Amino acid sequence: MTFENNIPTTDELHSAVGQLLTSDHGSDREKIDDLLRINANLHSQLGSDSTKTEKEYVRKLSRIIFRAIKTVDRHIGESFIRTQDGHQDEPKAT
Repeated sequence: MTFENNIPTTDELHSAVGQLLTSDHGSDREKIDDLLRINANLHSQLGSDSTKTEKEYVRKLSRIIFRAIKTVDRHIGESFIRTQDGHQDEPKAT
């Protein structure tokens, strides 16, 4: 599900992401690719006429996707989250 021509509710996105993550077909890499495809599609629906509220909402949806990626590959997911937050430095050792 790519949500072409519409931006989903958070519940719709959570449902789609959950189905994708629990599906038996596809490698972890393919799941991450599918999640990034959804994210790219959401951002492609924004334009110069999009309101600040719409842009913030899509950013919130991206955060859901990045957290899902983190469940598949912690390093990649954290990298996307740090980038979204504007922090490019490496995570601190825990």
